[in-house]
Amino acid sequence: MEHHPKNIMLTCIYAACKAEENHVSAEELGKGIGQVHHSLGFDLIVYAPYHALDGFISDLEEFCGAKDDDQIVALKASLETARMEADKIMRTNGPLLFPPGQVP
Repeated sequence: MEHHPKNIMLTCIYAACKAEENHVSAEELGKGIGQVHHSLGFDLIVYAPYHALDGFISDLEEFCGAKDDDQIVALKASLETARMEADKIMRTNGPLLFPPGQVP
């Protein structure tokens, strides 16, 4: 093994926090676990589509004037379908390789 498993674990936790849009800086993580942090010299940004999907469905509700229960149920079903598709994309390395407008 080239790297100690503890360092790999900490890196995985840091990357998972970024991927889940839960901001934790390297300094905070280092303080929390009693380790000295090292400046990484780059930013890792992962754009998750979930907030955008929720906002889009809310905008559609407002635009369409969805007051009928059938319309609201249809929009919620569309949201669930979109979330399932987003889940498929988030299980790949696509969000790490491409900006949001180019995710395949």
